[in-house]
Amino acid sequence: GGTPVQRTDNNMAEFAEDIGRVRVNDPMMIELRLTGKHVGQKELEEVAEALKRNTELRKISMLNTKVGDVGAVILSEALRVNTNLTYLGILGSKLGRAGAVALADVLRTNTTLLELDLLTNNIETAGAVALADMLKANTTLKKMSLVYNDIGPEGAVALAAALKINTTLSVLSLNYNPIRDAGVAAFIDTLKVNTSLTRVFVDGCPGVSRQRIAEIIALLDDPARAAARQAAAEGWNDTK
Repeated sequence: GGTPVQRTDNNMAEFAEDIGRVRVNDPMMIELRLTGKHVGQKELEEVAEALKRNTELRKISMLNTKVGDVGAVILSEALRVNTNLTYLGILGSKLGRAGAVALADVLRTNTTLLELDLLTNNIETAGAVALADMLKANTTLKKMSLVYNDIGPEGAVALAAALKINTTLSVLSLNYNPIRDAGVAAFIDTLKVNTSLTRVFVDGCPGVSRQRIAEIIALLDDPARAAARQAAAEGWNDTK
């Protein structure tokens, strides 16, 4: 039930209206989309306070905002309280390493978020290592996208190692990160023991040989994994 409300220009009057609906727990307000540079720390504090009491909102998307690392800390504190959010997308919002660390810390114990998208936030290798540590404890997250984040081989190796422990995540996107052959090799090793990971995207990653790409594709296209992928897709559709 409910229909998403999209604000493309997100002027302040519209922002106030949306936050007002979140604050009063409007059952029709299931998705909050915030776009634009005017969404900064003050606005995020309002979002966080509303989130702490809201039980209807399921998705938050932020695009090209001024979230930054301070905003990530503010949001993380709200996520410690909110137990209904299933999707969080913070795209092009300059989270940086510290922002990724703050989110990773709270997601260690979060049991409702199913999908995390951190496209283009410059979280770097340190941010990826923090998220890898989170994956060792989190048992709910199913999809994570870290596309365009300047993550190096060490970050990919840490994520791959964590996914030898985590059996919940099914899709990981690492496109356009300089993870190189060493990073892909770590995932090839992980895929030999992890059967719940059905997709690992490494398109456009510098320093990855054709041989490594062929190896990872062969593992992902294995009939048993393809069947698991289909089952996961069906289960994922049930949660939408």
